[in-house]
Amino acid sequence: MKKLILLLLSITDEMKKAVLLIIGLFALIALGVAQVFVDTISEYTSEHGVLIDGTIIKDGAVYFAPSSPSSDTGVLYMNSSDEHIYFRSSTTTYDLTTGDSFDSTYSHLRIDSLRTEIEDTVSLGDVAVILTDTIPLFVFGGGGGNAGDTASFSTSTIYGSFYNAEKDTLVITEMIAVCQGNSPDITVDVEWHASLLDGSATGLNSVPPSITSITEGDSDVSFDYTDIPPGVWVWMKTPTIDTKPTYLSVTILGHKK
Repeated sequence: MKKLILLLLSITDEMKKAVLLIIGLFALIALGVAQVFVDTISEYTSEHGVLIDGTIIKDGAVYFAPSSPSSDTGVLYMNSSDEHIYFRSSTTTYDLTTGDSFDSTYSHLRIDSLRTEIEDTVSLGDVAVILTDTIPLFVFGGGGGNAGDTASFSTSTIYGSFYNAEKDTLVITEMIAVCQGNSPDITVDVEWHASLLDGSATGLNSVPPSITSITEGDSDVSFDYTDIPPGVWVWMKTPTIDTKPTYLSVTILGHKK
């Protein structure tokens, strides 16, 4: 034990530094940090290893070489004078300690590849079937079912509106409407635009469907436009009225995307 202590005390500072650098390199490789440099250098330069303060590490073997290579290509090393880590590519030397960029044909290529993998996005719909619940999204209506409530209905009446402030698009899959009254006959049209009641609004149907049912309701599943985007006002009108109802309820079903 005494001899071992004396031996350790006799090691010079330069030798200590070299040993610590080698140990540190292997620690980085074990953690997967330095492996980026090692793999990339070995890919492009079969004749060189990793040079750190006079020590070349290549294919599991340790060699000794000058600490400041003048013509080596693809070499990672530490300069003894300023203790900066450098990467030498052909005739250009990059100071990694001060943040110089790697040459794109060497280590930067591997880092860019890793960055691409991290930033890559895949649509979930491309790898899995996305099941959506079809639910009532909104309801419009008018009247209260009383005899005098026929006065609530006209071709200029607005039967409610809302602003789609969400980021989701509303996908319409079905419209179910039911009336009350004496043989009611009325058409309904759901429209949307950035401005309420704009004359160039988009509607579910270019020809609004006629509603006459007073029991189970009339269903419509065929639309000219089905997607209501975010950032628009949505409202319902009755473009034509043959016989006014006393009550009207229109349920719009669908899902968000």
